[in-house]
Amino acid sequence: DEYRFQVDLNWRRTQYFFALNAAVLVAAIGLLRTGADLPAVVEVAPFFVGVATSLLALAANSTQKEYYRATQDTKRALEQRLGLGELATRTTPGMGSKRKRKLGKVTTLQNVVLWVFVLANVAGMASVAFRPQTEPSSDNVKCRIDNRQPASTVSCTISRGS
Repeated sequence: DEYRFQVDLNWRRTQYFFALNAAVLVAAIGLLRTGADLPAVVEVAPFFVGVATSLLALAANSTQKEYYRATQDTKRALEQRLGLGELATRTTPGMGSKRKRKLGKVTTLQNVVLWVFVLANVAGMASVAFRPQTEPSSDNVKCRIDNRQPASTVSCTISRGS
């Protein structure tokens, strides 16, 4: 039961971090796509949060792996003390299963996805940092107000680049 609990807890936590990181990355990209003239620090902040949450997820995976290994070691010790031999549970290669890995360890695949999130967020920060700066427009607005009776009028002219 403890083994299943650790595996289930790790998977639920990973799903949470995947969803959180995807949402942060989408929000960060959406903020850039609005075209609003925002300060660079505002545009970079969501990408920074994305890097931070990805690194926290990687740390959580590492810690969870240690809990899993402790459970695995306890299970093996109990199986040896009970003399189960060939009847011991061996569901994964890490637990002694004879099955070959097809793509790799689940934790490794999770970590790859989290590193992809880190790199995507770093790329987003770089796109803000190295974006070509546009010259501020030098629009001039001149208005004339005529307060003569019976009606007041306002006339304005806008000139660009003067």
